[in-house]
Amino acid sequence: MAEKTSTRGTPISSILLLIVGLLTGFIGGYAIARQGAPATPVTFNSGNQTANCPHALDAADAPVLEGLICPAPNCSDPVLTCHCATAHQIQDQAKALLAEGKTHEEARQAIVAQYFN
Repeated sequence: MAEKTSTRGTPISSILLLIVGLLTGFIGGYAIARQGAPATPVTFNSGNQTANCPHALDAADAPVLEGLICPAPNCSDPVLTCHCATAHQIQDQAKALLAEGKTHEEARQAIVAQYFN
């Protein structure tokens, strides 16, 4: 009689192959994710704003955006401390209005009219 041979590998070799594949995927994913990581860590000052953020307002100009919540979808952070694109746009707009010579109240009214109505 002819012997039957199995075309499947041993269960141990299948498990080892699975483990090697998973490890390769994790290592590859980690390497790809690290390529987009910031070069310097984000640090926070006492005002809970990012110290290195070019969009952040000076402490003297903070009343312009004080108490406003970011209008971006799925965001509920204060505009002063939020770092989404919408908040950065609002912070930059506030800086521009103040640079034009607007008072804090005039700049706040313009921001509220443009982004919050």
